[in-house]
Amino acid sequence: MVQDPYETMTITPVPFASFADFEVEFELIGSILKRGDVFDEVAASINVDVLHNTNCQDIFKAMQKVREHGLVLDVVTVGDQLERDGLIGSITHDVFTGRAALSKMRERGNPKNVLSYAEIVKDYWAKRQIDEISQSLVIQSRNGRRAVDILSDARVKFDDLDMTSGRVSSRTYNAQSMASALYDHAESAARGELKGCKTGFVDLDKIVTLMAGDLALVAGRPGQGKSALLLSIASKLARDQKRIGIFSLEMTVKQVTTRLASHISDVAVDKILKGLMDVREWDSFNDAIEIIEHLPIMINDQAGLTIPQMKAETRRMMKELGSLDLLIVDYAQLMKAVSKRHKNRNEEIGEITKGLKEIAKDFDVPILAAAQMSRAVEQRAEKRPVLSDLRESGDLENDSDIVMFIYEPSEVDNQGIRELIIAKHRNGPVGVVNLVFRGALAKFESCTVKSFNPNRGLRDELR
Repeated sequence: MVQDPYETMTITPVPFASFADFEVEFELIGSILKRGDVFDEVAASINVDVLHNTNCQDIFKAMQKVREHGLVLDVVTVGDQLERDGLIGSITHDVFTGRAALSKMRERGNPKNVLSYAEIVKDYWAKRQIDEISQSLVIQSRNGRRAVDILSDARVKFDDLDMTSGRVSSRTYNAQSMASALYDHAESAARGELKGCKTGFVDLDKIVTLMAGDLALVAGRPGQGKSALLLSIASKLARDQKRIGIFSLEMTVKQVTTRLASHISDVAVDKILKGLMDVREWDSFNDAIEIIEHLPIMINDQAGLTIPQMKAETRRMMKELGSLDLLIVDYAQLMKAVSKRHKNRNEEIGEITKGLKEIAKDFDVPILAAAQMSRAVEQRAEKRPVLSDLRESGDLENDSDIVMFIYEPSEVDNQGIRELIIAKHRNGPVGVVNLVFRGALAKFESCTVKSFNPNRGLRDELR
């Protein structure tokens, strides 16, 4: 019998101290104490967190305080600050303590090499982070986690290592940075440089802007045009050079591309699929293909996608396109939960919607996702949907910033008209917008743009 190598393999963690070259940290601190005017260059290059020796950390923090008070930085001013902080007695170097230790440390290093010391210190810090992440990944792999999830977490953790400043990315902000960021946002909005996406529909854009970090839902019963609306928005924005990522869990990439071609060419979907186009339609179709080839769109059509897999693919899309202006998910309830411990489907959907919101925040991009409604609306006298009609989970409502329902009025003279009901809008008004659904093209248009028979292609109408 062949012995499993994993049964005999042991992991011996490498002590972090082996990566922490205290000597170069002492050279760095000594160089600054020798010539205090180099501190600002060092502080612009590294953060105190990259230092591993606690003495060096305390001294560096004291140096920061001295500079904040506008004082000259030397052994005396740094020693005084350490004394005020109650730390002077803990400073040691060789056999010396306190101010004597500072004086001995000042003999170390060469100020001309201070930035080189800083880069080496930062390099050791990064190695310690890599070591810690790697050991945690090994432990996860032994504990039965799926490889795809471990790899997804690894990418996030390694991407969060900011080698330029020597710190792990943080989502914690102080009041000053928050106020400054809000002011910058307001100024950008006033100049028309708001970071977000319009939808391309005139009336809807008066109410809704898809802001970075938003999770917006488009909900409706089957066959009412959820996918059509999402792809109508995608094709409009992509032609304005907005970078779009699409996760199509229901349709194949060929089906999605066919709809995009139909939207651009105004040729009916079934004519494209069956090859029944006339000469003029072929010309329009060929033009549409050429346009699609240059659109900043990426499509993933993997069925049963999980949140970790979506994170990995989103990261790949951002790398390919440079960044993303909008992520589209069609549709949320077709995603799979990672955890197997959920008691019911409601809890699974809760995991998925929280994961979508997390992606929107972490990647700083709006997500527009389709969602199914429950059948309860069909049993009411009033058919217009409300928030409680979202199928399977209250988390769909709670975690989303915007909820829009597609509703088809029953009146005969409203054939082709769809009401888009903005039922929830965390940062703006609610309301109702009328759109026209062109069934032959699986496409939505603004009511104010054209007048036509919604069940025929535009070219049929112009003959």
